[in-house]
Amino acid sequence: GPATEPTSALAPPGDFKKYRIDFSPVGCTGVYFRTKPEMDATTEAPGWPRNGTHIRAVPSDEHEGWLQLENGYWVPKHWPPRTGEQCVHEEHER
Repeated sequence: GPATEPTSALAPPGDFKKYRIDFSPVGCTGVYFRTKPEMDATTEAPGWPRNGTHIRAVPSDEHEGWLQLENGYWVPKHWPPRTGEQCVHEEHER
């Protein structure tokens, strides 16, 4: 049955929410992508979100405080992750 099918790494498109990036309170111009929801999994991939830009991402149930983007990369909502200043803010779409 369907339960044996491998689950996609990404959530269904309807689960994605819009977020605004603002890491200026912690002195950063944006946030590097992470290849997995860990602080030291930084990637130098281009196109990382700068302050004032928007991303579409889905919050992770398993990894509190982490968001997975449509491109499969991860970003932390807070800096430092989980315990620090909130730097990624959900935008409620009208």
